[in-house]
Amino acid sequence: MEKGQIGQKIRVLRKNKGITQEQLAEILKVSTPAISKWESGQTYPDISLLPIIARYFQVTIDFLFDFSDKLTYEDTKAICNDIVKKFENLKFSYAQKEWENYLRKFPTDYSLRYELATIGMFNLHKASSIEEMYVFANKIIQVFEQCTKSDDLKIKQGGYFQMANLYIMKQDFDKAETVLNKLPMQFANPKFLLSMIFIGKNDLENANKNIQENIYRAAIDIIGELSNMISILTLNENENTDKILDLLNNQKQITNIFGLDPICGAGIRLQISKILAKNKEFEKLENELENVINILEKYPQGVRSINDIPFFKDTDLDIVQNNERFPTHGYNMLVDQIFSLIKGNRDFKSIKSRFEQMLM
Repeated sequence: MEKGQIGQKIRVLRKNKGITQEQLAEILKVSTPAISKWESGQTYPDISLLPIIARYFQVTIDFLFDFSDKLTYEDTKAICNDIVKKFENLKFSYAQKEWENYLRKFPTDYSLRYELATIGMFNLHKASSIEEMYVFANKIIQVFEQCTKSDDLKIKQGGYFQMANLYIMKQDFDKAETVLNKLPMQFANPKFLLSMIFIGKNDLENANKNIQENIYRAAIDIIGELSNMISILTLNENENTDKILDLLNNQKQITNIFGLDPICGAGIRLQISKILAKNKEFEKLENELENVINILEKYPQGVRSINDIPFFKDTDLDIVQNNERFPTHGYNMLVDQIFSLIKGNRDFKSIKSRFEQMLM
């Protein structure tokens, strides 16, 4: 904190109390010029005087230093939006420093730290090398590990879950398994009964919020497990593309039902397009690619609230969510694979150009 800031606080408190610099000097047993230097920002009060000043004006020392380790919802959202822009506009190493600065400023705000760590995960691919990506991944793991000490169960369990995600990315499967085993297994979702309780109490507002949150989490879990089934089929020597296409269409159907296109719609449709390109089903492929472009145009990448999705507008889920679980480099990779399969087909030249402009 700069000297002028604490001095300005003392000046405002003094004037609010209706006393002069001379009177405050007498109370604190210091010279009037000392008070004047504090208020003009030339010097700090001696540290031993801070408890006396705070007690006299009936404020905390934290207030004098304008310090708080707890942020409001709006503060947290503003910081997260700022970091997202930093990763978008700055060199990765510079953005990472800004990310670390926020972590240093708020060492015990687990909610902010969880959100910053999540944003870090979504920007790992922007690292300039595999080595830099792994170093940053280890820093993110440390933040999530700190989050497991939170009293907030969602942050605590989310920390373990995201640590496991990162260990899987690093192909350290033993550590991923160890971390996941720290999460308590539930044989039933208590929030299902909570919906019934809210309805029974005629608390329809909370019932609606709880139902929407349950449906959102269930839908995302189903889409995720279908992706795991697709991975198994892809790794199989006798890859069954028809079965994979069925599973992808199931994922697409779920996104359509609940309006989840902003979250995972484009990624699913690009994977469908890849199979259609392999099968030379050009009419279906053109339609699918047009749908992908429409989604990317309507929901540009960035951070948005889940509440922006109409079906889930009343939920009290996490403050911010990345609007695509599929990052830009994933899109580019799939688009390159698709158009390499239909190389020379002029019917898709304009569509390819639109993708290049959108994902450049």
